[in-house]
Amino acid sequence: MPCLLNLPTEILTSIYHSINNIDDVLHLARTCRQMHAIFAAPRARVEIFRSVIKNTPHHQTDHQISYLQDLHSTLQTLYSNPTIGFLRPSDKIFTHVDSLLDSTKPIPDAFVWDTVARWHGMKVLFFNLYLDKSIHESYTHSTPPRAQFKESNRYRDKLAAEAPLAPPAGVAIDSAEMIPAQQQGLWRAYERFYHALTLHWAAVETLSLARAASYTTSAERNARFERIWTQWTDTGSARSLSTKVDVLEVVEFVWGYLGRKVFQEEDVIVKWVGGTGAIEEFYDEEEPVGTNWLYFVRSMMRYLRPGHVLELLLRVVWRGEGEDVGGEEIDRVEYLRRVGFFDESAGVVEREDEGEEDPDTVFNIGGLQEDVAVGLEAWAEAHGVDVDTEARWEVYRDKLWGREMRGRVLLREEGEEALFGRIMGVDRGEIGDRANRP
Repeated sequence: MPCLLNLPTEILTSIYHSINNIDDVLHLARTCRQMHAIFAAPRARVEIFRSVIKNTPHHQTDHQISYLQDLHSTLQTLYSNPTIGFLRPSDKIFTHVDSLLDSTKPIPDAFVWDTVARWHGMKVLFFNLYLDKSIHESYTHSTPPRAQFKESNRYRDKLAAEAPLAPPAGVAIDSAEMIPAQQQGLWRAYERFYHALTLHWAAVETLSLARAASYTTSAERNARFERIWTQWTDTGSARSLSTKVDVLEVVEFVWGYLGRKVFQEEDVIVKWVGGTGAIEEFYDEEEPVGTNWLYFVRSMMRYLRPGHVLELLLRVVWRGEGEDVGGEEIDRVEYLRRVGFFDESAGVVEREDEGEEDPDTVFNIGGLQEDVAVGLEAWAEAHGVDVDTEARWEVYRDKLWGREMRGRVLLREEGEEALFGRIMGVDRGEIGDRANRP
């Protein structure tokens, strides 16, 4: 590489700063000694990674996640120290949290390394679980989610009675048919997976902060939770239609499928909250088993981050399945306490306003389905397509999503128009015809 080696260091450094993927940076650093020498300098390395994170869409919410996790850690330390008077953060803290998405300030070094670790750690979810042949087959053939108003007791009992999740087979699915340029396509699919994962992860972290905050009035508290709710149900033009669909698929896999599989065991409610005050909320003898179980699982999903899901799969579901898998048995009640399960579910209010009820704090996948519906309607309006998007989306989600999208959508490179046409059941020519109608 004589031409490359003769370039000034500043030019070689700028090559690093033009890269938009952490793994591509690491690959370039291994190409030759000179490129490695530039990358090996500690200050240069963090600046290179900072550039990738700042300028790459799939790292859009990493800064926010790192800040919130750091804040949660600080609050937890203060809360557990009896010698310090603990003060809950006020609603004003969310102004700073929201500003991080558009901040021009440099990302702190610690958050850069957080993001690099997160990028590599979440590969386990995608490459080792989502693409694993056994897990993938189990996921795509499992009982599909339904809107809550469509759930029958029989449906809930069926979910609760599903078999526990077997460990991954260690054999990847054959994705060649879905991805033309397979290797490059898989990494692009991981970028989409990671982007969708962290978009929802940021909302989970924000919800956690909302629970820890103190509000002047119940109206202020309810307004905050309503704004968080829109991160699930109506992101508007902030996300493309394809991103909304990706988020639905990833959340359904990580929280909706793997998350519920963590609790696919006999007497699960008693095992997790037996002996605590929470048992009365989740164990109602007059309700069917499936209803109690699903309410408990949905409540748990408010607190679990992707790392928790992975940890619980290893330490609860697959414990003892292989050498050193799972380690010591976890203390379930202590684990729930650590993730905030026993804290106030809707923060603390100084003054209750008349007529204000407690907010809904159980955010489920149904909200993400609403966001896709919003995206479909917006796309149709923007392109002048006359079609009942809400009705067609409901039919597609109930009848065709499982066969065409579940476990597949991330492995296809499909433009917005093609995606809209697939869901609406119209081809490109028909979209044009509908758009041109007077």
